[in-house]
Amino acid sequence: MKCSKWTSATTARSGRRSAKQLRRLLCDGLRLHKRKDFSKQRYASRTGLINRRLWTLADAAYRDADAARLAERLGKYRDYLFTFLDTPGVPPDNNHAERMIRPAVILRKNTLCNRSKAGAATQAVLMSIYRTLKLRGAGAGPDRDDRRGPENL
Repeated sequence: MKCSKWTSATTARSGRRSAKQLRRLLCDGLRLHKRKDFSKQRYASRTGLINRRLWTLADAAYRDADAARLAERLGKYRDYLFTFLDTPGVPPDNNHAERMIRPAVILRKNTLCNRSKAGAATQAVLMSIYRTLKLRGAGAGPDRDDRRGPENL
């Protein structure tokens, strides 16, 4: 969860307090996600409590600009922040997605970035195709046996 970025900018006392409450709320959500010994009814009750705490944080009025901005962002994303509690199979973080784009980012860095918008768009399409083929196990590279080059037609 990337809420540390949301909470790190709060400087005033009320902002720090709301950031601390949000961090505590997120930790409670992660702990609940790991609990497998709860009955469905108890789990649903705890999920409801966490959602009510989130709504309270998002709907509160703050004098500090950073805290108000944090509350506005929470209000905007409140329906999605704890999706991992309601939907089985949804992880509480985006580590998988970050690992999937890492090779493209490293390639872009090692080739001295893209030199034009057209080059960036081309690389984005090619990397998308490459990663999709890799996920499907189809392969895409010199080790492929079924290449369709002029000599293999």
